[in-house]
Amino acid sequence: MANILLGVCLFIVGFAFEILSNDTRAAIYQLGFIFRLWPVYALGEGLWRIVLIGTLWKTDPPEDRDEEYYTECEKDYDEDKSRRPYECARTIWDRKYATGDAILYLCAEILLYFL
Repeated sequence: MANILLGVCLFIVGFAFEILSNDTRAAIYQLGFIFRLWPVYALGEGLWRIVLIGTLWKTDPPEDRDEEYYTECEKDYDEDKSRRPYECARTIWDRKYATGDAILYLCAEILLYFL
């Protein structure tokens, strides 16, 4: 039970950090690698990113964007985190900008759980 509560608390912290400011967004990028060790956080983050990307792609599909958009977006995100990561996602599986990291952690945790 404590594991679930900790995962939910970490997800709430991660969610708040991602929407507050550029500084907290940079911090959650670093902390996310540690937070994803809790499966509840990784699942929540993955679902959250799917919802955000799905909402964004309804109005601005990725196939309508050119390569210049992605280059500029990735540069803005890498330099000062002025963009949100899901804005730069080319596919839902992108590791850095979409759900890729969360799904990778979940798969590794499933393997480790059953070993």
